[in-house]
This record gives sequence, C-alpha cells and structure tokens, in this order.
Amino acid sequence: MFLQPTWKMNTVNIGLCISAIVCSLCAFASAVPLDTLIQGISSADPKTQCEARQLLPRENPIEAVPKLLPLVGSDNPSVWWTALAVLSDLANKVTQPGYNEAQGIVTTQLMTLLDPAQSNDVKIRVLRILPIVIPEGYDVGPVAALLTDADPGLREKAREALEVTGTLHAAEALCNALAAAPPDFQAAILFALARMEKTLCLETVLTYTRSKDATVRAAAAHALAWTGNPEYLPTLESVWKSSDETTAFDACDAYLRLADAMVVSGGKWELAMSLYRQVLKKDLSLVHRSGAIAGLGRYGDESVLDDIMNALKGADARELEPAVLAAFDSLQGAEAGKQLLALYPNLPDSMKLGMLGIFGRKQDPLFLDTLNSAAKSDDSAFRKAALAALGDSQLPGAVQGIVAIGHSGSAEDKAAVTETLKRMASVLRARDDKQGAGKAFLELYRFADTDELRQEAMDGIKQFPIPEAFDVIMQTMNEEERANLPPAILLGLAKTLNDAGRAEDGKKLLETALTRIDSAEALQEAFKYLGPDALGMAPRLGVITAWHMVGPFPWDMNKAFSVINVNEPNVDLNASYTSDGKTLTWKKVSTGDPGGLIDLAGNLAQADHVCGYAFAKISVPEACDIQVRTGSDDGIKVWVNRQVVTEQNVDRPTKMDSEQNPAKLNAGENSILVECTQNAGGWNFCLRLTKADGAVLSYTPVE
Repeated sequence: MFLQPTWKMNTVNIGLCISAIVCSLCAFASAVPLDTLIQGISSADPKTQCEARQLLPRENPIEAVPKLLPLVGSDNPSVWWTALAVLSDLANKVTQPGYNEAQGIVTTQLMTLLDPAQSNDVKIRVLRILPIVIPEGYDVGPVAALLTDADPGLREKAREALEVTGTLHAAEALCNALAAAPPDFQAAILFALARMEKTLCLETVLTYTRSKDATVRAAAAHALAWTGNPEYLPTLESVWKSSDETTAFDACDAYLRLADAMVVSGGKWELAMSLYRQVLKKDLSLVHRSGAIAGLGRYGDESVLDDIMNALKGADARELEPAVLAAFDSLQGAEAGKQLLALYPNLPDSMKLGMLGIFGRKQDPLFLDTLNSAAKSDDSAFRKAALAALGDSQLPGAVQGIVAIGHSGSAEDKAAVTETLKRMASVLRARDDKQGAGKAFLELYRFADTDELRQEAMDGIKQFPIPEAFDVIMQTMNEEERANLPPAILLGLAKTLNDAGRAEDGKKLLETALTRIDSAEALQEAFKYLGPDALGMAPRLGVITAWHMVGPFPWDMNKAFSVINVNEPNVDLNASYTSDGKTLTWKKVSTGDPGGLIDLAGNLAQADHVCGYAFAKISVPEACDIQVRTGSDDGIKVWVNRQVVTEQNVDRPTKMDSEQNPAKLNAGENSILVECTQNAGGWNFCLRLTKADGAVLSYTPVE
C-alpha cells in the first residue's frame, strides 16, 4: 500500500532521522506561521527543518498543500523528501471522517504535479501519494494519461498507483489502456486487474485470453480466475493448453485460482475438487502439484485423502511431503481425523514427525493416545515432536504424556517439559478448566527447579485444588497459611477430597472454609467451586431456598406495605384468602438456585402491581445476633419472629445482599416472613442469614 513514501536508507535520510530525534526533544512555546514553516523545509539548519516537518501536518491541508507542491521538484533530496513526507501526512489526514470536501480539493491540488510540463521525477514522486487520497468517483484522468507515456518506468508507476487506488475509475482507466499498451505492459495491467477484482472489465479481459502473446493470455486468465465463474473454465483450460514454457506456470496458477474462487463463492465444491484432481494427474511443476494438494486439503473432506496420498507415489514424493502435511493440517472433520490417525502408522518417519504436530494442533482428544505413546519413544526427535504437540493440543489429558517425557527424558527434555507445563497450565487456567489446570499446576510444581516457579505453581494449585494436590498443600503450607486460603478454594478442595473418599480431610477443610465466607462475592465464588453440590449446602451457607408462598394480591406502590393481606405478621399456613375473585392458599416452593433466588412470577403468577408472601421456619442451637441479607425485584419487607427488620419500597433488579439488617434469633425455632412487591417485569427475591460479623450462619430447616 502506498501509505507512505518509499524511504531508502541513504545518508540524507540518516541525517533526517537524527534531526527528528533531536527535534522531538524540543518544546514549542507558540504557533509558527505557515509560510515560516514552508521556508523551514528548505532550511540548511536540521533543527529548523525538523520543526517544520513536525508542525506542518497540523496545518489546514487545503492551505498547506499548494505551498508544499513546488518543493517536491527541488533538486535537494533533503527538501523534496521532507516535503513529500508532509504531503503524505496531510493526504492521510483528509481521508479521515469529516474531511470529504477537503479530500477532493487536496486530490486536485496534487494532480497538478502530473502536468506535462513537470519532470518525470516529480510525477513519480507524487504518484506515491495520490493513491492515499483519491476518493471513489474521482476522475483519475491525469494518472491514466501516463499509462501511454513513452517512459516505461513512468507508466509502470502510474499503473501501480491506479492499482493501489483501487477505485472503479482506476480499474476502468487500466482497462481502457490495454488496447494501446505493448504486450509486456498489457500483462502487467491484466495482473493488476486480477488483484483489483472489479467486474466492470471482465468482457474486455476475456478478449485478451485470445491474444497472440502467451504472457498476455496467462495474465488475462488470472484477471478472470478471481470470479470463480465456471463459465470461464473452458477459456482458462484453453489458455493453459496453449501456454509455452515461460507462461505455463501462470496459466496453471490461474486454473488453480479459479478452483479456489469456486469454493469460496459457494455451490461449486465438487467441480473445484475435480479441478484440483486434474492438476495432480498431470506432469506439472512441483509448485502447482503442491498448490493442488493445498486446495484439496484447504477445502476438501475425507474423500480427498486418497488423491493426496496417491501424489506421494511418484518420484518427487519426498519433495511433496511438506505440501501433503500442510493439506492434512487443513483438513477438518471427525471422519478426516479418524482416517489421518489410520494413515499415521504407515507413513515414513519424516512425515510421522510432522503428523504429530498436526495432531496437536487439531486439539482433539482423538489423537491423545498417539501423542502420549510418541512421548514415550526412545527416539529423542519423536519425544521432542510429541512434547510440542501435546503442548499445542491444550487438552488436559495431554499432561500425562508431557510428564512422561519429563520423567524419562534428558535434562534438556525436562527443561522443555517445565516450559510446556507452564504454558499448558496458563491456557487451562484462562479456560477455567479446574481439573485440567489443577493437574497441570501440580505437575509444574513437581518439576519446578526455582523458588519463583514453585510459587507460581503453588498459586495455581491454590486456585484450582484437586485431591492429588492435597498432600502438596499440607506439606508446603502450615495450618495458618491453609486457613488463610480464599474460602472458595477451601470449599473446592474440601469437595474434591470428599469425592475422592477422603471425607475426614474434606470435612476439616469445609469447616474452615465456612468460617471464611463473609461476602456475597465470596459466596458466589464458593458456588462455582461447589458446582451441583452448592444447593445441598444452602443451609450450611445460611441461604434459604425452601418457602411456603401465597399470592398474588393487588398492590399499590403509593401505599407501600400498609395493606394487610395475610394477617401479617401472624400468618396461618392453613388459612385461605380471596383475591381478585380467586381463592389463594399457601404452597411449598423451593428454588434450584444456590443463592436462594425465588421466582414469584413463575411460582405465583406473572402480573403487574401485585405482592406475594413467603414464609419459612428455621432452627438454630443457640440464641444469637444475626444479619438478614436481602435482595429483591422489586420491593421487600421482612419480619423475623414477627419483628420487622427491613422495609424497602423500591423498583429495582435483584442484587444479593442489597440490604444487611440486624436481627435476633432465639434458640430453637424461628420464623421468617417476606412480602415481595411487583411493579412490572421481573419478580423475585433472595434472602440469606449471616452471623453479626458477616460470616455464614448454619441453620436447620423446620418443616
């Protein structure tokens, strides 16, 4: 892309770079007039020139560009290079949003340097900048006029500029220049049109596939191939058939590009596959046979494997191996994976090593057994390839093979294993794969050879505890350190120990963990570690998940909680009530949410401007001061043992622990009554009990 002038590292530019560094240290106290800055570019003082170079791009482009244009024709390289650099900055500036009008004006100003009276050097210099600024729809006539110039260098620069400009007018100008161009320049234009991929020139391009010049025919074939239109297939086949030694490569390449475009454009997959197969059957260059193999791999399925493998039966099989491996790497689908696995044992060792890398990059458990087996090889090359593949697989099951290499390999192998485990652990941690990350960090700890790495591994073990890590934690951390682990981690480790049959160890950690949960955030994190067991732990965590409920009753936010509906707070669970012509009775309701979120809309009715009631009894062994922590959508009023502890007449979404209000529990049985109001939308609440200091309060539900 012609986004900047093409700088060359000559002595002038080195001097400019040094000047720029010096100038970057300068602070400018006041604005410098535009004319002074323009004069500064021609200054012999590097600092003055540098100041001008830095400040001019801040000027109004419409005013600055005309004053800079004469400097482009300077004989002094330092002057015209600097002027060109500033013009490039200003050209980029007017392509930004909000400069539409200025963009057209600056383009017109720059076009004046293509006037016939200007030297070819000046024209070539400005052609570097014009592609930046020419907008879609702008007349590129001054650039197009250079396509017929007698100077081959100038017309080639004009062709390049139009190609990079990329507008429809630019493509049309190139197309119109074909007729008068000599064959070599016709080919260059056609290749440019191929890269621009504009449909307006296709009919004209088609005529050049019948040119007397083979180079032109091959270039025209390229300018058609990008379309993926099967109607051009006979034409491209004819061009290929009539090519000579110097153009056969480009003609075949166009044929392959047509096949690629057929697949991308859709609906012509089988035809494209047949084209790749035809190329493989011909005695062609290694490059094109490799290209056909690449196409089969990139776009094919398991059905192309035989074609790819047959390509390895020729005399150039060894040279084709990289292309075959690349194709295997591209193949997608479970069936293709199974067939690749079946091919593996019969491949030469040179390909087996490459296949291991492919199996790793597939990141499919299907290949793990093969990778783990290769990790145990006596051949160091296979162990090294297997280790890299296992690391690339990012599969938790790969840790087994990685560790095997570390136990049986050389010191160099062990160092590589440590790095691979570190990378694997990091990936699995980012994926929040608790079991996989825990295993990887544990093995990393065992292989770590520095205190820093051991600490990093231990941090990972703490975050992702697994039963196997319990002994490491017990051996490396004292009781106080273990007690200070985040409560969610302790809960996770307690759970995994219990699952592994180490109930006593698990219970000990569980009791420690429960005393450490003192916030909604800690509780939510604990839910993640407890997983499905979190709901069963609700009473131990102070969360109430089972209630008796009744409703809905009409409710008016202006009246708040003043209307008595169920003789609150003295409720009778055997009572019935009449509301809106319906008889309402208490019913048992429980939630599957470990945080205790109760959906009244789902359990009572979806209605607006109503309220509902929830009642529960709990038991605690001793009288105690507590906190009642609530969240609700919308308002909520709570009685504990018939005493109001909170009353929130609000319209809001539910957030755990929105209120934290003190209350007292009696030894033995206690009652909790909730009234939850509904304006519109969601209708729910959650309630949990904590000790006065915020730690979780364990209770026993009372039926």
